[in-house]
Amino acid sequence: MTLKGKIYFIIVFMLGMLLACKEESPSGPVLVGEGYIIGTVFEEGTNNPIINASVLTDPPTSFVATNSAGMFKIANVDSGRYQVTATKNGFNEITVGVSLSHGDTAIANFILEPDVTIVNDDKGYIFGTVRDLDDNTTLQLVNISTVPITGSVLTDAEGDFFLTHLTPGVYKIIAKKQNYDSTSISVSVSAGDTTIADIFMSKKDTTVLETYGSLKGHILDAITGNEMQNVLVSTVPSSSVVNTDASGNFSIVDILPGTYKVKVSKVGYLSDSVSVLIQAGLITNSDFNLTPSVGSVAGRVTHAYNGLAINGALITTAPDGRTVTCDRDGYFNFNNITAQTYTFITTHASFKTDTTTVIVSPGITVTVGIVLEDL
Repeated sequence: MTLKGKIYFIIVFMLGMLLACKEESPSGPVLVGEGYIIGTVFEEGTNNPIINASVLTDPPTSFVATNSAGMFKIANVDSGRYQVTATKNGFNEITVGVSLSHGDTAIANFILEPDVTIVNDDKGYIFGTVRDLDDNTTLQLVNISTVPITGSVLTDAEGDFFLTHLTPGVYKIIAKKQNYDSTSISVSVSAGDTTIADIFMSKKDTTVLETYGSLKGHILDAITGNEMQNVLVSTVPSSSVVNTDASGNFSIVDILPGTYKVKVSKVGYLSDSVSVLIQAGLITNSDFNLTPSVGSVAGRVTHAYNGLAINGALITTAPDGRTVTCDRDGYFNFNNITAQTYTFITTHASFKTDTTTVIVSPGITVTVGIVLEDL
């Protein structure tokens, strides 16, 4: 073979090898993470930056708010397509779509139009996430309360909490969780704005002897058996004031050992209390069944002779002096009436006055029939 033929053969061989490698090379792994979504939120018409506008994504990544220049940045975003929404009280929210590949930065700018149908909100909001200080993991079921007192909430499965309808001012946010040191931060709340308040908690030093105890419980309606939300729970001597969650549960942590009276109350129910012993390092359980303090009465006024309905009869309760007038079919109702024994005094210009004794029971509707005689 000539020198020219050898060179030609080598070139053809190398091209074949390159093509074979290209065909047989498997596709590489799909890379995720380390992407960013950045942007700015402006007001339509003025082009002024909007401060503290809320920006969130679907699928969820991080909840962020714009800074003083109206800018935001969402970090550590996986590859994929996202719907990004910007919202601010008093403005119409906007959603845009973006796509990211590994390490990319997607731009999502917004111009929000003022919503003329919304009355300016004179209340503020606090949104935050509670995390472990050491490993940055989110913490659920952390009891969040405020000073001044606005009630309390528990963090959700993602460690998030949301406090709504707060009077503008400075608040101390207190986070408490079993096996963690109680942590507090101070934030300023403005009308119509959402303040971001992230909290980091440290695990308690288990080498130190536990000096506090905890209290938890579950509260049900004694009549229906339903779980009761927003029942006020407090202790005497005072430790913390909390409200039950949507499942009727409450928790008070970091209580000094001793004997306490646990008091529970809710409008429309009889208050209850019980004495408990709090011991260091232990959780004391205290469950309640609250009895409604009010009932209802449904009745009808009829003629003694023919049983026909009497229209316009006036029914007055004694005690209390509450009054209702029966309708054209003789029906009347007393709703949310205190549970006790009453005398119902029924008067009508064409009939004799009637007095009927009625016993109202908590949480029950009592049916009453009143018969009037001719004058």
